[in-house]
Amino acid sequence: MISADLPVVGRRRPGQALRFAAIEVAEAEALALAEMRRLEGLVTSLAPVPDRSGLDLARLYAGNLISGVVSGLE
Repeated sequence: MISADLPVVGRRRPGQALRFAAIEVAEAEALALAEMRRLEGLVTSLAPVPDRSGLDLARLYAGNLISGVVSGLE
C-alpha cells in the first residue's frame, strides 16, 4: 500500500472491502507528492479567527463536550 492512500484506508469502516492494484514506484512517488502538496495547501489556507468577542466561552465550556458529544439538555 502506498502512503498517499493511508488517509483513504483510515476512513474505511470495519468490514468494508479494499482493493489493491500494483503500480510503479514512480507513480507512487508522484501520488505521495501530490498528497503532500494538497495537505500543504490546506495548512496554508488556515487563518486565525478574526474576532473572538462573539464567542461565549462560558456557554461553550458548560456544554459538557466529551469526544464531540454535547449535552442533551438544550
